Amino acid sequence: MSDDERVYAVALPLIGGRRFWVMRTANPSAREIADIFTELDAGFDHRGDDPVGLCALFSDPDEMGRRPEAVWPIEGAPRRPEPSQPHRMFYAGYLPDGRQVRIAYFTDAKVGPGSPDRLWVPKPPIRPVSEGVWELDSGYRVERFDPGDPDRREAIVGLS
Repeated sequence: MSDDERVYAVALPLIGGRRFWVMRTANPSAREIADIFTELDAGFDHRGDDPVGLCALFSDPDEMGRRPEAVWPIEGAPRRPEPSQPHRMFYAGYLPDGRQVRIAYFTDAKVGPGSPDRLWVPKPPIRPVSEGVWELDSGYRVERFDPGDPDRREAIVGLS
């Protein structure tokens, strides 16, 4: 398959520079994901330099809130041959513009170490100033965690 109105091929720095088909539709439905994944998986050639999977981007907070799980089964796509289980779409992080990234690998995709020169690593909000002294960017603060404080515990659990 080549780029078309539904997908385009790109090396994703967030995933070690691995090539994926990226869906052009923002916030695609489960049916759209299953249909495109099924077609691309059937034509995937693991011996070539084909993209190794499908990537979908989500920016709708309501959709992300409805499905907060890290792994989504691709309902409607054929099951993996061995072991027999549904194909899955995995949470992979966020792009700098705030869109959530979800990826699914094709059946015969071989995945090895990513390319270090293509790896995107976010800049941490903390940096060393001197031996044992660290500085935070503005907008961040450090607070002591009190495991006995139920409000604090729930706030931290809510971040996961």
